[in-house]
Amino acid sequence: MAAGSDELTWDQLVARALELAEQHGINSDQSYGLHGTSDLVTQAALQVILPVVNGNSVVLIDQANPDFDAIKKQEKLEQIVMLG
Repeated sequence: MAAGSDELTWDQLVARALELAEQHGINSDQSYGLHGTSDLVTQAALQVILPVVNGNSVVLIDQANPDFDAIKKQEKLEQIVMLG
């Protein structure tokens, strides 16, 4: 995956995903919602890589003014991760 002019290996992407999981308190096998935007590497790490390597499930929340409590309950999410 290219990030700017740098190429990242799978291992580097996995390391970034695990770093973000720790930073946001996302545990293995946990379901979480993701709202907002960020750089491509962060988006890929949280949307694709972390679910693959950590057994997580993610719900992308793209509403402008979402009711997070209702979404957490409906989707059975343990937390919402806010980006940007």
